[in-house]
Amino acid sequence: MTTIDTSICCWAILAPFPVANLQLLAEREWKQEFPYAIDDPPWETIPGASHYNALVSSSPGTEGSDRYFAEILSRQAGEETVYSLWFDIDREQIFEWRNGAQVNSREANPAPVAESLGFTVTEQSVEEPVEASAAVVEGASVDDVRVALKEFIDEGWVHVAPSPTGVLVTASEGPLGTQAWDLAKSFPDSTIYFVQRWPDAFSVILLRGPDELGRLSIPSPDDDTKSLSDIKGAQTPAAIVEILGIPPRSLGLT
Repeated sequence: MTTIDTSICCWAILAPFPVANLQLLAEREWKQEFPYAIDDPPWETIPGASHYNALVSSSPGTEGSDRYFAEILSRQAGEETVYSLWFDIDREQIFEWRNGAQVNSREANPAPVAESLGFTVTEQSVEEPVEASAAVVEGASVDDVRVALKEFIDEGWVHVAPSPTGVLVTASEGPLGTQAWDLAKSFPDSTIYFVQRWPDAFSVILLRGPDELGRLSIPSPDDDTKSLSDIKGAQTPAAIVEILGIPPRSLGLT
């Protein structure tokens, strides 16, 4: 079987025509649209193991442009089904065409359809966030922190909870950004511990009001004039998150 690589393929049209026919169609449409183009068409053909072959696009965000080709090919295919498949993991769709018209569509993983017609499909993997972060606010209540972060709380991706050393702030969609500094401005008499974790580094920044009191970085840069040797006596990432009351899983440390 021939492989459709979904890490680069945005959409694919599977039609019961020889590869040469699909290639001619792609070249013809490209020349009509851009008669003076020196580049090759932004589509390529992929042979299948059965009588279905594919016209595919690896141009991000071009879902929808496949409809034009699907209509032309399905008109030529008559009662045989032409499939248009969207592989973007956030926009997965399966469209069926016959006699020049779309007859069915559904939101579903298109890989099984492609595989049933003689193709192998490399599944996309969802990458884990490369950065995670959390903040701990000492000297404030959960309700006060929620009010200070209302805009982000309402969006649903910032979460606030009590912790043994204060109020814990985490994010479910990527890392926190300016929220730690927003909290420092809202609570100028409180100490904010902004903890960040990357695959190869770990950092804690201490904030109070507009000032950065210091930071602990692992590994520690030689020229960091505000370098701290410990956080409440803890010196390792595991010990630091424990003493601050941060669940290790929220930083990807489990």
